[in-house]
Amino acid sequence: MSLKVLVAEDKPTPLLDIVQSINSHEELTVVAQFSDVENCINFINANSDLDALFLDIGLYEGTAFDILHGISDGRRPIPPVILITGENEEDYRDEIVNRFREEIIFFIRKPFRTTWRKEKNDCVIKIQARLNEIRPKPRKIPIHIGASTEMVAVEEIVWFRKRNSGVEMFIKNQAEPTYLSSRNLSDFEREINQNFFVKASRGDLVNANYVLKFSTQNTEAGKPKPVAILNLPDEPFVFLSDEGKKRLLHAVTYGS
Repeated sequence: MSLKVLVAEDKPTPLLDIVQSINSHEELTVVAQFSDVENCINFINANSDLDALFLDIGLYEGTAFDILHGISDGRRPIPPVILITGENEEDYRDEIVNRFREEIIFFIRKPFRTTWRKEKNDCVIKIQARLNEIRPKPRKIPIHIGASTEMVAVEEIVWFRKRNSGVEMFIKNQAEPTYLSSRNLSDFEREINQNFFVKASRGDLVNANYVLKFSTQNTEAGKPKPVAILNLPDEPFVFLSDEGKKRLLHAVTYGS
């Protein structure tokens, strides 16, 4: 999977050159590009899945450091920062050496394409190393399936659903649920009590990271039932309730 990159450069021709150069590397994909500080800050703060920021120091109505200050709210780590520079870094020594020493992992001097050819692989290695430092390692729990035991990352589990003689576990990007016989929903509540799971109904334990909202939906008899409306990556909205179907509900779209 490619690393998602944002580029900030205020001059059109160098911007095009930077984007093309980065996209030529098989492990990188530019997903956003900006020439001004304000829009760049707004985009970064609204998108938590960026893997790296390639920032020219001098930008329209500001600098790369204005961007870094604008995204330094403490709620989440700043993605690895690669500074693109044709300027004297001594003018920004305090920002580089003191304020953003850990976040700034690499410098690329202009002309970008020339330097990039020589240093791109080292740059990618440092991006990956920094991401390993700032991103939490997936926690796994043992899941007993038949006669075997598998370690499953908690972050990949979308929800657990109680069945008459066991529990079904739905995993992200898996078309069919995994049936776990002779297990109670309360067993999993104890195992994942340090993670962000909530009871959507009596028989559903849901990973709140996949929940768009909680609501109610009337049954055919006109009685309201609890519903969690999920927003799975690359999938339609799905309903989750006590009366849901056995299969993963890809066919039940929001509003149906």
